[in-house]
Amino acid sequence: MSYVLVAGEALVDMVSQQPGVPLEQVVSFERCPGGAPANVAVGLARLGVPVRFVGVVGDDPFGRFLRGFLADNGVDVSGMRLTAEALTTLAFVANREGGERQFAFYRKPGADTLLRSEDLDAGTVRRAAVLHHGTVTLADEPGRSALLAALEEARAAGVTVSLDVNYRAALWGDPARALDEMRAAIDRADLVKVSREELALLAGRTGREGALRLLAAHRRVALLVVTEGADGSWAVGRDGQSAAAPTFAVEAVDTTGAGDAFWAALLWRLWEAATRQGVPVVEAARRMSPAELARALRFANAAGALAVRVRGAMTALPTRSEVETLVEAGSR
Repeated sequence: MSYVLVAGEALVDMVSQQPGVPLEQVVSFERCPGGAPANVAVGLARLGVPVRFVGVVGDDPFGRFLRGFLADNGVDVSGMRLTAEALTTLAFVANREGGERQFAFYRKPGADTLLRSEDLDAGTVRRAAVLHHGTVTLADEPGRSALLAALEEARAAGVTVSLDVNYRAALWGDPARALDEMRAAIDRADLVKVSREELALLAGRTGREGALRLLAAHRRVALLVVTEGADGSWAVGRDGQSAAAPTFAVEAVDTTGAGDAFWAALLWRLWEAATRQGVPVVEAARRMSPAELARALRFANAAGALAVRVRGAMTALPTRSEVETLVEAGSR
């Protein structure tokens, strides 16, 4: 197979060094590479998947730091553009009591909003096996139009589309527009990840009833995966298969990026199955039995658990051997 193409934001997370307090009370922050799609790109590379990242960062110290970090971790960054038109986006993050996170984004505009159609040229999209993205890019132009055009190219070429809904209310302003854009993105996706809260927002229900309602409304989706933090994860397929897997007990330091580690690991399992069977990634997802899907979710849960043990999102992403070691230990 060719590669996974990841498109969207790369940014710097400024993570609080004082856990349990709101941003207003934080005294010091740690600079960490981040951005949900960029996290998935690095997560895939660490698991051994060939991956290209397309996005825009500022031609500034933070942007150069991000580009270098992705390259050092095996990501093809030839499509990662530096711009002088805007600064690299910063996201200040506080981990509150009970695992709740608080965000403040410095992005008016951020360089990541300046993704253009020429960044996602048709040839790059059509040669990919998977196009992965989130919804943050859809909040602003010109990134929105560039990403939508790439999704149409992917559909025409039979490229599997992977979507992490990753709703961040602070970046949208208008909740109604956010819902419209997220639903439009789901319409164009084959593989979709949502949190329990995002499922409730999109379907008006949680649990299996919400998942079936979302699948009924979006007929292209072949596999819907729901993450529930400490309660593990579960999935429902278009062909009726379903599975669930518990999480792993670890001491959480920073939950930022746990969902990205989870999704990179699940995409790796689907990539591995597709490569072995000689079929598109979406077809490998359709063919998974409930038992195979449960094993894939367990592997992904282990990756997510490993990612919360240290501060930062991208820096915490595990390797395949680390994930396999935790899965084996948890199976004893």
